Amino acid sequence: MKKGFTLIELVVSTGVAALVILAISSILMDSFKARLRVQMGDRVQTNGNWAISELRRNVINARQVNCEATDPRVVTVTDEFGVGSSLFCDIDAKKIASISAVRTIDLTSGDVVVTDCSQFASCETVGSKVRAVNFSFVLESGTGAEALISKEFDSKVTVRN
Repeated sequence: MKKGFTLIELVVSTGVAALVILAISSILMDSFKARLRVQMGDRVQTNGNWAISELRRNVINARQVNCEATDPRVVTVTDEFGVGSSLFCDIDAKKIASISAVRTIDLTSGDVVVTDCSQFASCETVGSKVRAVNFSFVLESGTGAEALISKEFDSKVTVRN
């Protein structure tokens, strides 16, 4: 009696091993893609929440709020010290920022982009006084082979003064 494996047994076992490895690698790739998608979603959500909270803080603490009639992507606020800031959505630079004479603050990070801010800010007025500002924008993360994550953010901020 001969010891060892026949050629057919080796080919079959190699084929079965290849299928098992292929199945495991497919499962691993799917889990890595899902993880990447979750991370991108977290980045978009975190950036949007932070931008909304900063926009809210600027409007709530403002002594005066003015919406630009000619550009719905700009709101001008004046704080309690008389320092003016413009809260704006720059679709060309794909970011939301706050700019004043003192500093410029990007409210979105470089790993997300603004894809829509056509109605970034709309003001509700009573007479000539702004009573509330509605902010609306869309953030996106991921490019190319990565899955694209897009989320719309909306918030109504009531002016305190």
